[in-house]
Amino acid sequence: SLHDSLPICSADSRHYRTDVGSGSMNRAISRAQGFTLIEIAVVLVIVGLLLGGLLLPLGTQQEARRIGATQEALDEAREALFGYAVANGSLPCPDTDNDGVEDPLAGACNAQEGELPWATLGTPGNDEVAGNRFRYRVASAYNDHAAIDCGISGDIDICTAATGGSDCTAGTEVALNVAAVVLSHGKNGFGATNRAGNALPAPTAADEVENADTDSVFVSRAPTGADAQNGLFDDVVTYVPSTLLCSRLIRGGTL
Repeated sequence: SLHDSLPICSADSRHYRTDVGSGSMNRAISRAQGFTLIEIAVVLVIVGLLLGGLLLPLGTQQEARRIGATQEALDEAREALFGYAVANGSLPCPDTDNDGVEDPLAGACNAQEGELPWATLGTPGNDEVAGNRFRYRVASAYNDHAAIDCGISGDIDICTAATGGSDCTAGTEVALNVAAVVLSHGKNGFGATNRAGNALPAPTAADEVENADTDSVFVSRAPTGADAQNGLFDDVVTYVPSTLLCSRLIRGGTL
């Protein structure tokens, strides 16, 4: 009969088909979860690569900011030297005992080169790249606390490379007959004095040696690494030209 020919849908058969459907769905969900974990892993790898790539530029930016802050402090020191000269008619002596105060001796200076007398000038006494003291040298013509004679030029030369002598090599001149120079020994600190007054290791690269050998020649150029042809250099230098110094004195009514 027609009733006899129809398939019988028992509870067991319905249960079996439900089990089959659930298994397929579970496998689909498992596959979906597997793909999600892979995608997360890929995202994590990409994020890691991005962060790794950003760390170096971030460090470079931070160092650039510190160098910029050091240059600003040097510019401030330069302006303070002009101000001191206008007020006193002379340049301050170097600080030789790490207290930030200039050290005159019997009407002259105790030394021609030492640290910047930052307390006397009211300026920052340390660079921002390493926290060391600024080096300062005053020309011999202005080293006696006497009134500045604009008929006599300074004897400090600023060059782009070490000379091994008392003058810039032809083609390396930046500024000649300078009245004073102030510099930071940079991040490596070779040749510097730290805040505690301790001398740091001496430089070995020629251009950095030139800035620490207490003669009247100094090097000012772009920084380079140890593998550069002209050697390691990270000093930051500023200076007071004799002509500009006299111009400021005349404009300020000192002369």
